[in-house]
Amino acid sequence: MFKYIISENMKIKRTFAKRLMFIAPFMIIVFSTLMAGPYFQIDIYNWWYTIIFPGVLAVECLLLLNIDGVEYQLEWGYLKV
Repeated sequence: MFKYIISENMKIKRTFAKRLMFIAPFMIIVFSTLMAGPYFQIDIYNWWYTIIFPGVLAVECLLLLNIDGVEYQLEWGYLKV
C-alpha cells in the first residue's frame, strides 16, 4: 500500500493539484480572519465544511483524473470535460 501512495505522490509532484491542498485551507483562514473578526474559528469551520471542502474535493478529483490519462477515462465511461 505504501508503494501506491509513493507513486501517486510522484505523479502529482509538480502540479496544481498538490498546491491546492495547501492553498485552500490557508485562503479560508485568511478570509475568515478578515471577515469574521473575533469569531474567525467558528467561521473557518462553517466555510470549510459547507462550501470550500466540497468544491476543493471536486476540483482535486478532476485534476487527478486529467493527470491519469485517457485510458482510464475510456475505461470508466465518461468524456473529458
